[in-house]
Amino acid sequence: METNKMENNEIDFKRENKYIKAIEKLFNTIPIKDRYVGDDEILNIMDPASIVLIHNKSSDGKEILKRFCSKHTPICKVPTIDYEKNGKSGYSSEYMRRIIEIFSIEDGFLLQSGEHMPLSIENNHFKIILAPRVTND
Repeated sequence: METNKMENNEIDFKRENKYIKAIEKLFNTIPIKDRYVGDDEILNIMDPASIVLIHNKSSDGKEILKRFCSKHTPICKVPTIDYEKNGKSGYSSEYMRRIIEIFSIEDGFLLQSGEHMPLSIENNHFKIILAPRVTND
């Protein structure tokens, strides 16, 4: 009997390496600013410009994210995401390309978006929130 990959929460070695390389591409150009610890199960990391936040949704995801934090990465409280309700929003194509690469490793992901809202993309292992680029017209 074949299992749906979205239902399988374990990451095998090959997929783990793909995740590491894809997340590395995202955070190589934008070094990690802070790590946020929600509780013992959740690890959140964010770039210096506060544009991208990624957090684990599984224990395997947490182990992968730990690789991107050093003991010198500050631990902070998880931020509240504020956004403007007027103007137009779009998302950086460079960030989007790298984020989609992370989610192309598994079959299936959930994408949530709204006008003037952060973009949320998630699968069984990670959730990434991308802040919109807002312009006032």
